[in-house]
Amino acid sequence: PINNNNDCCVSLLDPSIPVTFLYKVSNKQKNPAMGYAWLIYLILLLPLPLVSVILLTTCGHWSFVRRACRSASSLKVNLGSNGRYSVSIREIGTTLAVFVFCICTKASHDAHVHQAEHDPTTLTPDRKIQLLAKKWRNERNFWISALVVLLWYVLGGLMSLQEQNAQLRQQVVLQQQESSKEGKKKKSNGSKTSTEEESTTTTTSPVEIEMTETKKDK
Repeated sequence: PINNNNDCCVSLLDPSIPVTFLYKVSNKQKNPAMGYAWLIYLILLLPLPLVSVILLTTCGHWSFVRRACRSASSLKVNLGSNGRYSVSIREIGTTLAVFVFCICTKASHDAHVHQAEHDPTTLTPDRKIQLLAKKWRNERNFWISALVVLLWYVLGGLMSLQEQNAQLRQQVVLQQQESSKEGKKKKSNGSKTSTEEESTTTTTSPVEIEMTETKKDK
């Protein structure tokens, strides 16, 4: 049986032990805390921006969808004594996503440098598998963290665009209402002037008739 790292390294010389078994044992001997932390990170930070971006891009013209996404991303978390500081979930998610992205970027760079330091001709097949697995794992974490950062950034941009669009729609509706009111006022003023002209013509018409009659008699 393989109990520790030294036994694992010594057993690499034993051809009776398969490579896949040694790789699984070496992975099991690692601390699983990082794997659980990465899983919690994905569960907490990935679903909210992903679902919100999909809903805003497909059903963003509905007001209740915008309100639901805005309320979900604008939830406040009170920090400090007596809740002196309040931070939104979007700010916390964006900050954590950028922080994890920087860590994954450094880890991926270190994995590339570590692999470049070794001569492939002198490495055993087991060691090559370990280096490639580490490199692949770091690259996977890098791209996933980059996706999370991009989703939070796109979510913030979409929320601001949706708010601006809603404000513009309200302004257009108000302008239409004002223009309709002005049109009604103009129509009412035009009707009043027409009635006044008719009244003046009706009042002056008998006098004009008398004047024309007197002219005819003369």
